[in-house]
Amino acid sequence: LLNSNAGHRPVSLVGFSFGARIIIACLKELARNQAIWEQQQEGDDQKESIAASIRKSLHMSKNPKESEVYNREPASIIEDVILMGCPASVKSSKWLSYREIVGGRLVNCYSKNDMILALMYRVKNIASSLLTPPVGISHVNDAGIENFDVSRFVASHGEYCVAVREILNFVGYNQPSEVRVPGRCKANPDCGVIATDSEGVSTLHDELSQTYFSA
Repeated sequence: LLNSNAGHRPVSLVGFSFGARIIIACLKELARNQAIWEQQQEGDDQKESIAASIRKSLHMSKNPKESEVYNREPASIIEDVILMGCPASVKSSKWLSYREIVGGRLVNCYSKNDMILALMYRVKNIASSLLTPPVGISHVNDAGIENFDVSRFVASHGEYCVAVREILNFVGYNQPSEVRVPGRCKANPDCGVIATDSEGVSTLHDELSQTYFSA
């Protein structure tokens, strides 16, 4: 992504399970490079202090590579991010840095039915999951993060792979901001798509026309 191998258009990242965890790692690396880029662009003391605090929160080295050459600003690469059943525990401070990297929507899709994350993940990651539950089973209470409970589509962790299209339609991915999905929002007010056009005509994009990478 940093080398623009996929072109120079904004990229959307969609992933479930470990694919969602890879996306989290990608956002972390982009945030790290964004701090370096800002330090290169601004040499005054105030910007240096901000970059240093970001590097500290991301556990970056004290002396980042000054020789890094960027084709574009790291924060200009990602458009939307959709996380589904993400097996990772993320602190609030990290969400802030990830939110700054994503230019569009940052969506967390979680399921209360996911016993794999609720039990097995916590057994394997006792220290990190005690205070911060896995993203894939919990509501993220941080500004700029959209949360959708997709329990109605996912009865277990392994069902994300067959429910991707339903979940993307449910969260209103790749749909105009003022569109009501027919037959859904009236019955489900939490669907996140809240308005109709001026004549009350409902429309729906059946195909995902925007280019995105499914992790």
